[in-house]
Amino acid sequence: MSIRITGKNPSGTHLALLKQSPQYKKNGFKNISATPTLPEDQSFYDVLKKYLKKNPDVKPAVVLPSVKTDLKNITSTEPFIVWFGHSSYFIRIAGKNFLIDPVFSGNAAPISCMVRSFNGSDVYTTDDLSPNTHTRSL
Repeated sequence: MSIRITGKNPSGTHLALLKQSPQYKKNGFKNISATPTLPEDQSFYDVLKKYLKKNPDVKPAVVLPSVKTDLKNITSTEPFIVWFGHSSYFIRIAGKNFLIDPVFSGNAAPISCMVRSFNGSDVYTTDDLSPNTHTRSL
């Protein structure tokens, strides 16, 4: 199942292309290495308890300094990378623009009360992107 804001399920020629990958098994991609969702020595309850008991040192005390690059007017022909914050990147290679794990909502999760961005790490919006930026949800 796909949540509307995270994209849609692949179909047609896109799905056929994905199925050609050696990591595609049955109805989706499978990790080639073990990726447990919980540490082996902890239960779901232990992890939930730690998550709900927030450490006050995990959030910056001041606004993070940032430099906002004019993404629409990059003239360099060299590969170019801009970190947006969290795990989001803008990459230009060979004249093509790519977004990696873009987060423009101020939240790094589909539920607005979870994983809020730090002040200063959310300076970009979709309006900052050029029309030739490629996005694809898998």
